[in-house]
Amino acid sequence: MKLLQAHGFLSRLLLALATGYIWFFYSERVFWSFWRVGEDTPFFFLLGWLLYSVATYICLILIQEFRVRSVWAMFLVGAFFGWLIEGVFVMTLFGAEGIPFPLTVSWTGLAWHALISVVLGWYVLQQALLHSLTRTAWVSALLGLFWGVWSIFWSLDNVEMVSVEAYALHAFLITGIFICMQRAYARLGAQFSATRLEKIFLGLLVLAWFGFITVPAFGLLAIVLPVLFGVLYLALRKNKKTETRQNFLSVLDTPVSYGRSFAVLFMPLIATGIYALAQGLGLVLPTNFVILGVTLPSGFVLLGVSLWKVFRAKGIV
Repeated sequence: MKLLQAHGFLSRLLLALATGYIWFFYSERVFWSFWRVGEDTPFFFLLGWLLYSVATYICLILIQEFRVRSVWAMFLVGAFFGWLIEGVFVMTLFGAEGIPFPLTVSWTGLAWHALISVVLGWYVLQQALLHSLTRTAWVSALLGLFWGVWSIFWSLDNVEMVSVEAYALHAFLITGIFICMQRAYARLGAQFSATRLEKIFLGLLVLAWFGFITVPAFGLLAIVLPVLFGVLYLALRKNKKTETRQNFLSVLDTPVSYGRSFAVLFMPLIATGIYALAQGLGLVLPTNFVILGVTLPSGFVLLGVSLWKVFRAKGIV
């Protein structure tokens, strides 16, 4: 018995908030790795979660509208999500500290948001949760390994490293909320069919932000975004014509055992273990450059492969 009717606005809103938290979890909390004094207040935590949920709501519409099921099509949705966050709202797509445009087309929109947050952290982990306890544990452990290795570098960025206890508290707390959000799927229903009014409202919101904030800030360079979104639209429209399976949201309400859900705790457990080992040994390593050096070109490569796979598809991808 579903807690809410699948076609109701409240159900869609809660699904967007639940998924928005999961994508926010990877994109912000894993990225920063611990609470930043003076910046990560409860107000800004909630504000960030809500902003990500708005972007997520739009992406859930894309998944439903364009019958997104394959990993390649999902990466394109992740690209839309990353460019929406980093291009329209935050605007680091046009250049970030130490990383010039056009490299910022990939970092962090493709290299982190699309690859880590949407594809690996959500799509792949969700499939593992639906498959078995063993696969869930392995995927969670690998994500935890990435998290822990990434967090080592922060001391090089003039950031005072927090204690192992504080790191663990942050990691397990935010992962506990993550598990609650993932388990909420079974109560929210699998169908996601946004109304025309919702689509118009969200579209106007993005257009207004782009027109009144992004364009004045970057002028003609802002034209890059409509071009990038246009390419994604054409690819996703082709995906809709060739994909014969139901969209990925159709499997979200499949019940998952508590054992599999709690196996996700391997993420903070391994991340904390790596952090504690590095701090105990006094290791200060530029792991950010290693990860950036791998994921930044990978973002471009995966975008190209995803476009190629989707455009050439004749049946199930």
